Amino acid sequence: MLKKKLKTSGYPKVKPAFSKQQGFSLMEVLIAMIIIAIGLLGFLSLQLASVNSNQEGMARTQATLVGQDLAASMRGNRKFINEVDGTLNPYLNNDAYNDCTTEPPQACGGAGSNCTATQQAEFDVWKVCATLSGFDGSAANTVANNPMIGGQVLVSCKDRDTLDGDICSPGSTFSIYTYWQAGALREDVGQTQGIIRNARCDALAPGDDFDCTVIDLMP
Repeated sequence: MLKKKLKTSGYPKVKPAFSKQQGFSLMEVLIAMIIIAIGLLGFLSLQLASVNSNQEGMARTQATLVGQDLAASMRGNRKFINEVDGTLNPYLNNDAYNDCTTEPPQACGGAGSNCTATQQAEFDVWKVCATLSGFDGSAANTVANNPMIGGQVLVSCKDRDTLDGDICSPGSTFSIYTYWQAGALREDVGQTQGIIRNARCDALAPGDDFDCTVIDLMP
C-alpha cells in the first residue's frame, strides 16, 4: 500500500503559552505595609514605655537621696529634736519644705558657721526646699524648676506618748515622705486612673497621680 503523505497547513505549530507572573500585586504590597506599620508602632510603644520607666526610676532615686539627706540632718540635730516641743520643731513645718522664696537668716552649711540648734533646723529645711526647686533657693517650688516633677517633702511624727501634751515626744518616730508626680499610668496592668504606689503614700499624697518614698527614723 502506498502511504499517503499528509499535508499539513503552512502554519507553524503553536505551543500553549503559560503566563508567568512576576513582581507583587498591589494587595500584597498593601498587606506588607500594614504589617510593617504595626511592627513599627509596637517598637515605638516599647521605646515610650522604656523612657517613662527611666524617668520614674530617676525621680525615685532623686526622692530617695533627698529623704536620706534630710534624715541625716535630723540625726545630726537630734539633741534639739528631743528637747523642743513638737509644735516649735521646724522639721515638722511642712509648709517650709515647699516654699523657699525667703532664705533663712543664718546660713549653717559651712564648717565654720556658728548657728543655734533652731537655726540649723531652719537651714536644713530650707536646703531641702532649695534642692526640690532645682538648687535655686530664690525660686518658688513649681513644676517648671523642679528636678522632680511636682516634688514635695512632708514630715510626720508618730507620737510615742499621746498623754503628755507634746505632739511629738522625745523618742517618737519621724516619717519623711518625698513625693513626685508620676509620669504615666500602668496601662499594661489595666490601670485607668491614679497610680500603683505604696499604701503609706496615700496619707499625705498631694494628688492621686503622686508617688513617694518613705523613710522612718528615730533621732
